[in-house]
Amino acid sequence: MTGIRRALLFTSAERYLNLAVNFGLIAVVSRLLSPAEIGVAAFGVTIWALAETFRDVPSSYLVQQEDLSKTDVRTAFTVMFLISVALAAALILAAGWIATQYNDPKLAPYLQVFALALLPGPFERPIMALFRRNFSFGKFALINVTTVLVNAVVTIGLVTLGFSYMSFAWAALAGALSAAALALYLRRDFWMFSPHLGHWRRALRFGAYSSGFALLNQLSELLPYLVLSRFFRFEAVGFYNRALLVSQIPNKLLLSGLGPVVLPVLAAKARLGRDLKAPFLLGVSYISAVHWPAFVLLALLAHPAVEILVGSQWFSIVPLVQIMAVATLFTFCGILNYPALMAVGALRDLLLSSLIAMPVVVIINGVAATFGLMPLALSLLVTLPLQSIVALCFVRRHVQFSWSEFAAATVKSLVITAFSAALPAAQIFLAGMRFEMSIPRGIVLGCLAILGWLAGVWLTRHPLRDELLMLFGALRGARGARKPPLPAETRT
Repeated sequence: MTGIRRALLFTSAERYLNLAVNFGLIAVVSRLLSPAEIGVAAFGVTIWALAETFRDVPSSYLVQQEDLSKTDVRTAFTVMFLISVALAAALILAAGWIATQYNDPKLAPYLQVFALALLPGPFERPIMALFRRNFSFGKFALINVTTVLVNAVVTIGLVTLGFSYMSFAWAALAGALSAAALALYLRRDFWMFSPHLGHWRRALRFGAYSSGFALLNQLSELLPYLVLSRFFRFEAVGFYNRALLVSQIPNKLLLSGLGPVVLPVLAAKARLGRDLKAPFLLGVSYISAVHWPAFVLLALLAHPAVEILVGSQWFSIVPLVQIMAVATLFTFCGILNYPALMAVGALRDLLLSSLIAMPVVVIINGVAATFGLMPLALSLLVTLPLQSIVALCFVRRHVQFSWSEFAAATVKSLVITAFSAALPAAQIFLAGMRFEMSIPRGIVLGCLAILGWLAGVWLTRHPLRDELLMLFGALRGARGARKPPLPAETRT
């Protein structure tokens, strides 16, 4: 097994474990909390995620820096620690004002606990970045799984005890503390926590571009929550948040394991001076063959998906999920664009791509949100393709591929998508275009889609076919290895 496949194995196993835990968490809290409580919880979590993104400036620097020294690691920790303290203090001080603006005094302690959850991060994030750089994805996965488990157990426990949305803040603090403790246990290089600012300009200059890109994306995600909570209260935020969660299932279920691996792999190839065109286009071929069929299927089976994940009381979000799934079809390259630009050091272009697209996205989504949930969902049909096109144009400046080569990498994926969707779509058409269906019927149609997908992969001779054959061969070999040897007298 190659290093890349081993890394994918660890990260995929981690993500699937985390996904199973998060599915359980979402299913429980969605049934115990009201849409308004879910809305407040989502509002606070998004603000915390924004602060985490800003705080995490040096992590990508530690992964991508060509000649990493101990001074670089110490500097990264020091910068992250100072940013964390500043952000925690700012959030604690601003919490009262934010609560006043939204007429909810309980928001203040909620945000203040989230502020405290920022403080353990500097003792964990540099270690995690070094694990990624060195392809130590087993330890990386262990920390992530532990954190998710702690977060889920604390959240469900406190929700059951009546702590409402405060449960999410206390769980974030418990998860951050457990992650830091486990990271320190697995890598006891305490020298990295000795303050040093020798290379702070280089770390911040690198991080300013990469984190600026992430911050702009986080701000664009926060904007609908800000507008909806102003015009329609937190209940609308709750409905929008649940629709987003359901619409993200395919990416989390099928592609999330790629995320932590793609950047180190492309960065390693770039450091060796290798051309990224072939691996990038191969990645496009692989991802589109999974991404497109999955989101088309979600659009067709949104009704049973909503019932399984969040419960029948959320059926009103089904049309939102369908629109979001269609809009997300255009984002299949997102998991490759960011790592490709990071790997070649095109940090300025990374930020510039967001600066070009984001003002248009903010205006369209922000205005749409003032009219309600459906206009906001429909606006994604414009903004998500726009962001994808702009990002791809910048990637082409450094990964030299033509649009015809890009199209050729996706042709087979289109055929596979048609095969996958054919039987479920036909069944829905024969039922009078009624998307409402029972969970068992949804499962049957999902199984038919998988069979269609496999047929498409085999008939088009997609590169995924070789991967599947290799997987089946490995499984058969493992099963054969477990069989006991024949007794000596039966051998010939």
